[in-house]
Amino acid sequence: MDGAFPTTQIIDKTCNVDIDKCQGIMDKLGRQITSEENCGLDFRLGNPIVNQAYAAFIAYKPIYTASCLKSDSGSYCYVDAMTNTSSPSDSYPYYIPLGRNLPGGSRLTGID
Repeated sequence: MDGAFPTTQIIDKTCNVDIDKCQGIMDKLGRQITSEENCGLDFRLGNPIVNQAYAAFIAYKPIYTASCLKSDSGSYCYVDAMTNTSSPSDSYPYYIPLGRNLPGGSRLTGID
């Protein structure tokens, strides 16, 4: 769990924001990136950088919500998943809101 403490400190700060205010900003950025005066053409052409940025903007709230969940022990589930060296697949579900699929053969802890 070498990286758990610094990651927990970052998540602590991240999870102590005004979610509604931040969601409003991310929604606005998601709309703006697809407009013609910004990256609309690149978005329509499937530019991967623009599409990834758009996905991150619109996925803000589900990622925030999932990343701020705590286990019964009080640790962040996200940090537990990211630092679980015996099951690296545990981190994959956190990328689903970004449009990523679970890699084939993924075995999540506690899922049979």
